[in-house]
Formats: sequence, structure tokens, C-alpha cells
Amino acid sequence: MTEDERNYINLLNDAINRMASNSANAKSYLVAIVAALMAIQMPNKNNAYIILSALLPTFLFYWMDCYYLSLEKRFRYLQTAFIKKEMKDGRIIAGIYKFNIYEISDKHPKIDAILSWSTTPFYAVVALCIVGLWFAINYL
Repeated sequence: MTEDERNYINLLNDAINRMASNSANAKSYLVAIVAALMAIQMPNKNNAYIILSALLPTFLFYWMDCYYLSLEKRFRYLQTAFIKKEMKDGRIIAGIYKFNIYEISDKHPKIDAILSWSTTPFYAVVALCIVGLWFAINYL
């Protein structure tokens, strides 16, 4: 493997790591925002609809997290395709280094990201906690 090929794979790995980091940051920011909205609402139990307003950032961060996860999957597809396509007789043949992540994937990374175990259960639990707390304040 040449130095250019190693650098190309490292560039793709860096992009994958950035997308994974952004995805993790989305989850941590959401928890902070939801906790802040709940803390603001707690002294004012007459207006429990502030808690339901936390569903909007939950949905927006879920969409953003799915977007980053789909980008990460596209970069992984690009990296895998480069290694598989350029391999011949155990050696990587010098080729064109692509960075267009939208032409390489036959799969649907957006749907995969929406149905992923790293996004849907987390945001569903957060949304259920928000609705459950709102229900508890209003009806219990």
C-alpha cells in the first residue's frame, strides 16, 4: 500500500470519526436541553406544556443525529468500496481517490440511520419520558 493510499484511507477515517463524534454530541446536547426545560418548568406546575416543548428539540436532534449517522455510513461505504475495488492479487492498485459519498452507495443509509439501534431507542425513550412527565404532572 502506498503512502497516498494510506493517507486517503486516513482521510476517510477522520471523516468517519468526526461524524461519530457529532452524533454523540447531539445526544449529550439533547439531554442538557431537555433537563434545562424540565428544570424551568418544575416551579410552575400550572403550565406543564413547557415540558411538551422539549419534544421539538428531541425531534430536531433525532433528525440531526440520523443525518450524521447516514453520512458516517456513506463514508464507510466509500472506504469499503475503495479497498474492495482496488484490491487485485492482494495488492491495492493505484486508482482514483473519490470523495463523492453520494455516488458510491447502493443502500439507503438514511433509512438505516432512522432504524438504527443507536438513534431510535435513545430518542424514543427521551420522548416517552417527556410525555410521561407531562402526563404525571397533569393527571396524577
